[in-house]
Amino acid sequence: MFGTHEPFDAATLDRLYPHRGGYLAKVVLADVANVRAGYLLPADAWQNLTT
Repeated sequence: MFGTHEPFDAATLDRLYPHRGGYLAKVVLADVANVRAGYLLPADAWQNLTT
């Protein structure tokens, strides 16, 4: 239930997600998979895109 968080530096973020659209697409795909698997509620997936 508990995890850790280690922020990426700017160079790593730029390499992984050179465009905002690419990042958002990956978030959507992960959220859809997690909703289908029952790990995430649809309302929570929607909130990920609006915050």
